[in-house]
Amino acid sequence: MLDIQKLIWAPKIIVSEWENRTTRFEVKYLPRWFGHTLGNALRRIILGYSLGAAVTGLKIKGVSHEYHVVDGVLENVITIMLNFKTLRFKFDDGIDTIQWISQRFSGVWVYTAKDIKLPAGIELLNPDVRLFEITDPSVELNMDIRIEKGYGYYSIDFLRSRDKKEDSDVNILLIDNEFKLVDSIRYNVEEVIEAFTGSTKDLLVLDVKAWYTDVSSKEIVMFAGEILASYAKLFVFDNVYIDRS
Repeated sequence: MLDIQKLIWAPKIIVSEWENRTTRFEVKYLPRWFGHTLGNALRRIILGYSLGAAVTGLKIKGVSHEYHVVDGVLENVITIMLNFKTLRFKFDDGIDTIQWISQRFSGVWVYTAKDIKLPAGIELLNPDVRLFEITDPSVELNMDIRIEKGYGYYSIDFLRSRDKKEDSDVNILLIDNEFKLVDSIRYNVEEVIEAFTGSTKDLLVLDVKAWYTDVSSKEIVMFAGEILASYAKLFVFDNVYIDRS
């Protein structure tokens, strides 16, 4: 613990679950002005770099481009791609960053995300998303789905450049996507004056609303905290005096 923390004791964090998938984090108390410093930094990290998994490519048998129309399927290929784009996943620790999942769909049916057969270690977060409808009983749709874990936003140009370097199949239908798992995050800082000393401290309140019920807001904040701490340590140089006890 640093000497500056001794002056106000170590801050405590109170975590409480609110309605509508929102978790509140109250940090009591921080040195003056630290509330905005930490609150804004955590907010930017969570919005830009929270870890998730999404679909970044499809390979559909007999389809060479996104403007293709598959006979016996109600949706065109672009609509199918947009539907897959909305899917979000969680990867267990130890699972490779990129996974190709082969699927075969046959029979007249409205297929949703829960019809995808996933391997162990990958969890689908929004199984009710409509993917496409097969209207002809003789049609069989064979596809490979690329699911990958990442941060921020992957553009088409980025995916195309990366796949070109890796000599990937030219028939991949690329899907630009983002990986964040939070709907919104906001913070508020309240100045608290201590009755006995008259010193001013910061009360930081952080509200994190997750998109999905199976996503832990606490894990998201912990991950952002690890990122922030990792980069802050870059400025802890050798042979620098730090007022530790």
